[in-house]
Formats: sequence, structure tokens, C-alpha cells
Amino acid sequence: MARPGQVRARMAPAYACRLLDALNHHGPHIRTHDGHDLLD
Repeated sequence: MARPGQVRARMAPAYACRLLDALNHHGPHIRTHDGHDLLD
């Protein structure tokens, strides 16, 4: 299983956060992104 640091290093932030959120059991998260990068 990949570690969070490996996921962040290998994936664009907009996709890495989805995978990390799925692995995190603290409920759903809402993120805004442009299809590649997360937006503030």
C-alpha cells in the first residue's frame, strides 16, 4: 500500500487529495480544483 507521501509525490494535487480522502476515515471532504491543481 502506498504511503501518503508517495501518493502526493506521484499524483497531481487534485487527484492525490481524492485518494488520500478516500483512505482517511474522517468523513467526506469538499475541495475546489481546476482539474489539475487545488484552488484556495
